[in-house]
Amino acid sequence: MKKFPHVGNYRSRRALSGKISRGRVMSNNTDFHEPVRLRAEFGVTEVRSAVEASAALRGAWPETRGKWYYAASRACSAAMEGRAPAHAARHTFIRAAQESRLFP
Repeated sequence: MKKFPHVGNYRSRRALSGKISRGRVMSNNTDFHEPVRLRAEFGVTEVRSAVEASAALRGAWPETRGKWYYAASRACSAAMEGRAPAHAARHTFIRAAQESRLFP
C-alpha cells in the first residue's frame, strides 16, 4: 500500500501546474486588456490589473462605498485567486469608479 496514493495521479499533477476550477486549469493573469483611468489627488492615474484595482479599492477610495464598491472588491479577489476572468473585475471596477465619481 502506498503511503501517498494521490501523488502522481492526473488531478494532482494538474493541481501543481495551475489552479483547477470545475475541472479546468485557470490562469492567474490579472492584467486588464486596457487600463482604467481614474481621477487622483494630483491628476490622473491608471489601474492596469485586478491587483492594482484591489489596492485602489483598499487605499485612497472615497468614503462613499456603494454596492459596486463591494462587488468590485469581490471580483478583484476572485480574479487574483483565478476563479474569475480579469475582464469581469475590470467591468465591476469601472462601475465602482462611476458610482464614486472618480472618472476624469
